[in-house]
Amino acid sequence: MSTKKGAALDIGPTVMKVVHGLLLKHGIAERLQSVVATAKPFRVLGLDINTNTTGYVVLNERGRLADAGHVSTKHLSSESQILDIGVDIASTLQRLHSTSETLPWVVGIEDFLKTYAGGRFHTKGLFQLAQLNGLVSYSCYTTFGARPQHVHPTTARALFRLAKPKDTNKQRKDAIKHIVLDFALAMEPALVRPEAPASFKYDVADAYVIALFTYWRHIADLALAADAAWTQSVTAATNLALAKPLARKAAAAPELDLQAHVASLLRAHVEQHIKDTLPPRAFAPSTY
Repeated sequence: MSTKKGAALDIGPTVMKVVHGLLLKHGIAERLQSVVATAKPFRVLGLDINTNTTGYVVLNERGRLADAGHVSTKHLSSESQILDIGVDIASTLQRLHSTSETLPWVVGIEDFLKTYAGGRFHTKGLFQLAQLNGLVSYSCYTTFGARPQHVHPTTARALFRLAKPKDTNKQRKDAIKHIVLDFALAMEPALVRPEAPASFKYDVADAYVIALFTYWRHIADLALAADAAWTQSVTAATNLALAKPLARKAAAAPELDLQAHVASLLRAHVEQHIKDTLPPRAFAPSTY
C-alpha cells in the first residue's frame, strides 16, 4: 500500500458502502473489461521456486496460457550447489524472455518465507531456499527488467477461493495441492502433460496460481492508472463523497497523505470487486 506507515485504511462499513457504490456507478465492471480487451501485449511470469523443482507459468495479456513447465534440479546438491541451481533456473528464464523479449513483463514469485511451517524445513534448508530465492529474484530483475512481486500463497489462493474444506481429514495435509491442481487444470487443461510426475504437476499448478494472481493485480494497476480519465473521475467523486471523514482523518493524522490514502481505498475495493466477480471454479469440488 502507498499510505504512510501507521496510516491504516479506513474500511468501516459506511466507507465501504460509499466506495463500492461509486465504483459501480462509474462502471468498474466495464472498466476492467475494457482494460483486458484493449491491453497492449505483455507477459506475466509466475514462479514456484524450490531447490529440487521450480515450476513456471507464463500468461499473455488476456490472462491465458503462453508457456509452462518446470526446471528439475534434483541432480544438484542444495548444500553445495545453490549457485548451479540458480544458473539452471536463470537459463530457463533467459529462454522464456527470448520468446517475447520486446514485450514488458510482470513477475510474481511465491513468497517462500510465508510458506514456512514448523517442521517442514530445517534451518539449513530454509537458508538454502532463501539464497536460491534471492538469486532467482535477481535473475528475474536483470532478465525481464521487472522487480519481482513476492506473493503469499494463501493470498493468491484466496483470490480464487481455493482452500481446504473445513471437514478435510487432518491426515490429508496435501489436500490443498489437489485443489490447486484441479483449479489450474480446469482453467488451462494444457497446463501440464498427463504423464508428468505428480510432484511436477503440483509445482506448475502453484506457479499458475501465482501467475494468475499477479495478472489480475496488474490489471488492477492498469485500471487505476493515475493519468487515466476514469481514475481521475472516480477519485474526484470519492474525495467529494468522503469529504467529511477524510477531513476528520487528516485532522487526527496530519502526516497522512490523503491522496495516497484515497488511492489505497480505491485499490482495495477494485481488488475486492475482482475477487467477487471472477468466474467460479469450472469444476465440481472433489473430496480429499
